[in-house]
Amino acid sequence: MEYNKQSKIETYATPNIAKNVTARAVKVALLTSAAALISNPLLANDINPHPFYQVTNNQDPGELIGRRDGLLEPLTFRTPAGQTQVELSGYVRGSFSYDTEDDLGDSFVVSSIPTSGSGGDGHFRAHARQSRFRIRSTTDLENGNTVKTHLEGDFFGAGGNESFSNSTALRLRLAYITAGRWTFGQNWTNFMDFVAYPTTVDFFGPAGKAFKRQGQVRYTMDNGLSFSLENPETDGFGSEGRLGESRGGVGRDALPDITAAWRGGPGGTGGSYEFAAIVRSLGVGGEADTTVGGGGVLAAGAWDFGIGTVAASIVTGSGIGSYIINGFGNDVFVEDDGDVDGITSTGISVSYKHNWSSTASSLIAFGGFDNGNGDSNNGIDNLQTLHLNYIWDAPSGMNYGVEAIVGNNETTDGNSGTATRFAFGAQFNF
Repeated sequence: MEYNKQSKIETYATPNIAKNVTARAVKVALLTSAAALISNPLLANDINPHPFYQVTNNQDPGELIGRRDGLLEPLTFRTPAGQTQVELSGYVRGSFSYDTEDDLGDSFVVSSIPTSGSGGDGHFRAHARQSRFRIRSTTDLENGNTVKTHLEGDFFGAGGNESFSNSTALRLRLAYITAGRWTFGQNWTNFMDFVAYPTTVDFFGPAGKAFKRQGQVRYTMDNGLSFSLENPETDGFGSEGRLGESRGGVGRDALPDITAAWRGGPGGTGGSYEFAAIVRSLGVGGEADTTVGGGGVLAAGAWDFGIGTVAASIVTGSGIGSYIINGFGNDVFVEDDGDVDGITSTGISVSYKHNWSSTASSLIAFGGFDNGNGDSNNGIDNLQTLHLNYIWDAPSGMNYGVEAIVGNNETTDGNSGTATRFAFGAQFNF
């Protein structure tokens, strides 16, 4: 199941982001919370030992966004020569969802909520696409150094249908090498929130979270600082259609994206923190034939009080829409006269995870995404999501979760739509 001070974060939310948490959302939250309280036999037990993932200086952030997987020890073995240890791990997961109106797909993509019409009659979906495998290796070199590798995939690739075999393609998630302080390959972007990413049953999680995987070279220091050069992709729309170079568009990617981040803090009630920044060169070919600058900042924090964890994050900037989970394609907008404008995007999230026991927890999480300057490549003005869930780690090694999600999609033409999903997941980690 895929995860600055608080006062500043809470008061930053624009009216567009905050105004649409409707009575419908409140009703769903109260009903689900009551059901969890009534059915939970473990309320008096000790505290959950699996809080929000919190980064320390000795952890690789790329290993932390596992959404509660890896609770069991992985299968390990050594090569005959003994220098390399290999770990095999992952999970198999059944995902089940019911959309009360329109079919929103295998993940709750809030931007796909229809903003016109009366809605559908409900839709049920069952699949296993989130099932995941992971191969890690650790090699001890003769000079005393260590080289690590990480290869990971799931089945959210393209292809397949529901008519006969429900086959879907294997998809590369992560493939990177860590040699000392250096990381090479495809990993989570350095401009991403690893401190306050909440655990949700739905694969997508809250709106407005910084999120991306891509090729990069990264240097990480012992003091929590890290720097990276990452794969660029100028995306957007204009008179010539989609701009992304990888989509056959006229975007130009001449220079790498440059990031810097710091992660640390005392942990516990003292908090775990992250601050990050990114600088981009956004090139557009065709008739526009120009390059504009882009960049943004990110701040996140999580405070663990034992019985529960409060977390919050904010990300904002110009030309960074492709780094926000609901902002894909919102880097630049090309006007009919050829002028190129960077799109200002902002994402916020606030969450609380309550530990009912050592094996059970609940989460409430709000997320919002806003296109601040009114430009949008796909009609998005602002988005909001509210998640409420209950997750149980069973003694058998099974992991179960139930979740209610309410989302609101408001477009630049003034229309809006709201949708509700109920999700259930059953997962076994190996």
